[in-house]
Amino acid sequence: RNQGAPIFVLGMAYKRGRGMVTDLYLVRDPTEEKEALLRFREQAQKHRKLVSFNGATFDEGFLRERFIANLIPYDLKLESIDLYPAFRHFAQRHHFPRATLQTYEGTQLGFRRHDDVPGSKIPQIYRDFMYGRDDTLIPAVLRHNELDLITMTLMYEQFCGKDRKRA
Repeated sequence: RNQGAPIFVLGMAYKRGRGMVTDLYLVRDPTEEKEALLRFREQAQKHRKLVSFNGATFDEGFLRERFIANLIPYDLKLESIDLYPAFRHFAQRHHFPRATLQTYEGTQLGFRRHDDVPGSKIPQIYRDFMYGRDDTLIPAVLRHNELDLITMTLMYEQFCGKDRKRA
């Protein structure tokens, strides 16, 4: 867990008509966190499901913690769907070396990220941005998160959608 650390990128993807919308909220400093959480909550309440990848063990608890820290009621009444367990099982069955979003992209979508910022480096990039105002990698961080959202949307359609393929 991030134990008290603010959220720095918060995002969601959802269908609109025949297309997909991705919303990303960049928290440039901790004073913007509350507004980002309120905007996220407002948009999330328009939907029925909260889909995540490893959210059951990380994202949901962290999100709830940040709502509470900002004195915002965590009143999201959404069905929670964590795609990680289903994909981990799928990856093991198909002998994939890892069960990551990038593995899914490569094996199921035929897509490989180029010049991607590793997720493990994003917290340090954010700290550098906050304290040193080095914003050169922030667009790459936002792109990384946007790709994660798009990939989760496509994974959800495969594993949980109405017209799902046999996994």
